[in-house]
Amino acid sequence: MPDLSNGHTLTQLIVVYGYWAILLGVAVDSFGFPLPGEAMLLTASMYAGATRHLILPTVIISAVAGGVIGDNLS
Repeated sequence: MPDLSNGHTLTQLIVVYGYWAILLGVAVDSFGFPLPGEAMLLTASMYAGATRHLILPTVIISAVAGGVIGDNLS
């Protein structure tokens, strides 16, 4: 399993999987597993602002949906 605490790995996940990586990362973090959901959200926000490959409101919606899903499943 890759070390997800590395910022470079988080960036790669966001570049490859986009909004799904944000949703699942925040959902798993909200569920209670020690995954860096907040770091993924900050990385995705900076990536969206710097490259314009992601849309910031959609990043926020993905994070909110992931938080709600993870919280409700736990």
